[in-house]
Amino acid sequence: QEMTAVELAGRASGILSQLTDPASTPPCSARTRKSLPESPNTPECQPWSTDDFLKRLSTFNSVQWFDKPELLSAFECARYGWTNVGIDTLKCLCCQRVTVATIDKSLSPQFRTNVISQFRAQLVCSAHAALCPWRDAPVPLALLQLTGSSAAEVLRECQA
Repeated sequence: QEMTAVELAGRASGILSQLTDPASTPPCSARTRKSLPESPNTPECQPWSTDDFLKRLSTFNSVQWFDKPELLSAFECARYGWTNVGIDTLKCLCCQRVTVATIDKSLSPQFRTNVISQFRAQLVCSAHAALCPWRDAPVPLALLQLTGSSAAEVLRECQA
């Protein structure tokens, strides 16, 4: 069953409005970010730890995180502190926030691009708690560029 342009636009508008939180905090800035209060249940966030990155990356699989664009790849999600805890579902182990990234295949390319941009903003910043150290502070790419290794090679090695 094909959707009319009006139905598709309405559906896309609904998806975008769900992604926009009017109570969201201002744009992230590494200069204004603070640390989360320490507690025995809050894991230490170590953006310079390759081992921690690979542990997060290993939580992703093709059943639960399927057909995502490069901006929302398992590699990018793990760089920003996310683990895959369910179908299209991410969780930050530092701030304990959960976000869902489902992209409707019936969206037009323009609306799909907008939805992906909104999800990317959540991944990088707004889905994390206000004081989460992962907000706008990913694992540096230089740390992950092993000699002769691409992001795809690192991902394959992690999944092996």
